[in-house]
Amino acid sequence: MTNSPTKVLILGAGKIGTTVGEMLRETEDYDVQFADAHEKSFASSQHNNLNPILLDVTDEKALRKGLEGQDAVISTLPYYLDLQVAQAAADVGVNYFDPTEDVITARKIGKWQQVRAPPLSLNVVWHPASLQLSPIIWSISMKSLWT
Repeated sequence: MTNSPTKVLILGAGKIGTTVGEMLRETEDYDVQFADAHEKSFASSQHNNLNPILLDVTDEKALRKGLEGQDAVISTLPYYLDLQVAQAAADVGVNYFDPTEDVITARKIGKWQQVRAPPLSLNVVWHPASLQLSPIIWSISMKSLWT
């Protein structure tokens, strides 16, 4: 019996989001979908087979709808959008991962993790330099969110 791939929504189709998506897709353990508010973000051939959708995360209703049916969301958005994304993920019941470099945002999200019942994975890596890790490390890191 084969497990179905973990459904991951990546918010932000820039360099970081694209890199993360490609590394996850290569493992074949993840069903990766990209979301960005700007259609021109998907013009690159790097986004082939990554199921892009237009999504404005500042629209709370649209954000929650985009999160439905996902196992996890990875926010590669600017830090000032991360709190509302993390809150929506927690409310919808979707695991959240964020390679932010904003310490204040990371601490707030970390505090939410401590008070969630049932607990969700609201994980934050504090610096984008962590994205230089190998795809294997990323895969292990991502799998730990759901085990």
